[in-house]
Amino acid sequence: MPLPEILGANAVTPQGTVESWSYNNGNVKVFVSKGPRAKTKALYDTLKTVAAFNPVYDSVSHDPGRGIGTVIAVAVEDSATVYELLGQDIMKPLAQTYYYAIDIAAGPVLNGEDITAVMSYYESATTPSAAVLAVWDAYKVKMRQFLADMDYGIQELPEAMYVLRETKTVSKRSTVTANYENVNRVSSPPDVSAVNSLINYGALAGKEWLKKSPTTRTYGKRKWQIQTEWWGADKWSARHYGGSWNPQVYGGVWT
Repeated sequence: MPLPEILGANAVTPQGTVESWSYNNGNVKVFVSKGPRAKTKALYDTLKTVAAFNPVYDSVSHDPGRGIGTVIAVAVEDSATVYELLGQDIMKPLAQTYYYAIDIAAGPVLNGEDITAVMSYYESATTPSAAVLAVWDAYKVKMRQFLADMDYGIQELPEAMYVLRETKTVSKRSTVTANYENVNRVSSPPDVSAVNSLINYGALAGKEWLKKSPTTRTYGKRKWQIQTEWWGADKWSARHYGGSWNPQVYGGVWT
């Protein structure tokens, strides 16, 4: 009957696996082995060589101790996904700004077709038709303000656009990949309420979200970062982005 193996007597003995989890690092597995110092040093040299060329472990350490050595190998799994809600300014055509296109309290909103009709007569200095006069009568307060802005050279104004950014930090062992579906198309961003109660893009009523192309980059020597953004707007073009905005040319055979 063989004698039971005594720790440190003749071989390296695994001590089991310790797991921990955090928002920053995700799930981390720590593998601990002990044995004679010379043998644990040999195991350490082997593991660090393998880890350098093959993503098995993210770090390896060796404590020679007093005769009994300890080898610790760490494998970091995928980190938690981080979400950010950002604001950025864009230049918006005057006719599409909040005051002229949305603010009902300030008077009837102007739509693109009506503005086009009035502007065509305004610029050509011709006598407007009855239909254009009716438009002018309904919207004359805002139209006068709009034309005054145009006379002073104001054609665009800065307005805030909201950006939802998702960042995934993954290990080289990860099966997570960048998702290029629906890029440059209106698409629902992920529901972030479960992971970040401070971000509530649903409170931005009436927004349509345009998915942008993911960015993939190395993050240190052992990880990758996949970053995807969704850009929020009141409406995106139906023709170009699959949104709900569908501008039409005013009048004539194009109606």
